[in-house]
Amino acid sequence: MVFADIWSRGIVGVEIFGIYNQTLEFVEETKEYRTYGLPKNLIVIQNCDEWLDYIDTTNGRVVTWSAYDEDGVIVAYDSFFEYLIDSFQEAIDNL
Repeated sequence: MVFADIWSRGIVGVEIFGIYNQTLEFVEETKEYRTYGLPKNLIVIQNCDEWLDYIDTTNGRVVTWSAYDEDGVIVAYDSFFEYLIDSFQEAIDNL
């Protein structure tokens, strides 16, 4: 459980939803955004208030989506690994 708590809280300020205190944070966030029309193939991984990041379960890409954006799903990264590395690098650069 210690690993899951650390994973959920993040590294160098990068927080990605995981399991915290025996709660599946990503499930709760995803359920909430489903009420706004979030497509079934997207899972919320980060909520930064101004934007949200999702994993597309059909292809593993990290995307953005908004119920108010007429463009729909926008691919931000081709893989979760690219997303994670870029997020860590940006946080380190801003320390």
